[in-house]
Amino acid sequence: MPARPPRPARGFSLIELMVALTILAFALMMAVPAFTAWLHNVRLRSRGEALMQAVEVARTEAARRNMLVQLQLTTSLDNGCTVSTAGPDWVVHLLQDSTGASVSAAGACGAPLVGRQDILDSSGAAPVVDDSHSPFLLVKSPAAINNTVTLNATQSGVVFNALGRSTASAMVHIDLADSSLACLDSSGGGSVRCLRLEIYPAGLVKLCDPLQTSSSSTLYCPS
Repeated sequence: MPARPPRPARGFSLIELMVALTILAFALMMAVPAFTAWLHNVRLRSRGEALMQAVEVARTEAARRNMLVQLQLTTSLDNGCTVSTAGPDWVVHLLQDSTGASVSAAGACGAPLVGRQDILDSSGAAPVVDDSHSPFLLVKSPAAINNTVTLNATQSGVVFNALGRSTASAMVHIDLADSSLACLDSSGGGSVRCLRLEIYPAGLVKLCDPLQTSSSSTLYCPS
C-alpha cells in the first residue's frame, strides 16, 4: 500500500496575525486604565490601614504604659522632619520625658525605634531619656514605594491618655487621597475611592469612605 504524502504544515496567515494583534492591543488599551486605578486604590487602602494601625498602637501603648502617647504626622522620617497636617509620614512616640516636659517628633524622626525595656530604668518606674530630650519613637510609617497617597488632617497629631482616650475635645479626621488620580465623587466621576480616618475622643478609630451613605456598610463614616 503506497504511503500517504505528508500533509502541508498549517499556520496563521499574515492577515490573521495582524487581526489578532489588533484585538490584543485594543484589549490592553481598555485594561490598562482599570488596572492603574485598581493599583492606586490598593496603595491608598494599604496606607490607610497602616495609619489606622499606628493610631491603635498609640492608644494601646498609652493604656499599657500609663503614659501619654502621641501620633504625629511628619514631612519625612529623617531628622530634618517637621510636623505637618499633610504628612505624608507619621511617628508614634511618648509625649513626655522623665522631667515631665512635652516633646515633639520634629527634628527627631530619624531616631531608632525603642521597646519597653529600652525606655524603662532598672526599677521599671520611669523612662530614661538622653540630654537632648528626644522623644522615644515607638512606631514609624512604613516605607512606601511610588507613594502617591496624600494626607489632609484637621490637626497634625493626636494624644492618647492612660485610659486609651484621645485628649482632643472633638473628633480628629485624616483624609487620604491620591495625588495623581481624582477621588470618586457622588456624580460618578473620578477613579480612586478616597478614604477618611476618624479618631473619636473616646478612642474609637475608624477607616471609612465619606461617600458611603449606607449605615450598614463597614465603610460608612458615622460623622
